[in-house]
Amino acid sequence: MEALFLNFLRLLALLLFQADKVVNAAGLYADRIAKEFGFGKDYILNPFKGIYIEYKGSKLNIKRNIYPVPNLKNPFLGIHYTIKVDGTIKNGPTATPCFWRENYQGL
Repeated sequence: MEALFLNFLRLLALLLFQADKVVNAAGLYADRIAKEFGFGKDYILNPFKGIYIEYKGSKLNIKRNIYPVPNLKNPFLGIHYTIKVDGTIKNGPTATPCFWRENYQGL
């Protein structure tokens, strides 16, 4: 039944929509949705989660967010300082592999 429904959705999309580019905003399931519509067959999503930690060190006199210079050999931005609305500072994010798509609790 599910396969029949997915085939119906594909046919409906082909008949009703035409576009030069499509933005897939399906989040952690973007790769699966793309494959269902015949795109991105060579790609797979590797989920990571980022955890921020509140900075508790000595007083920092910063007025803007601080980001490291990206390293092109590493796909992550790196740890940075972010000023929150209340003026406190958070460090992060980490880049922890999730191992499955819904792993947002703890490690």
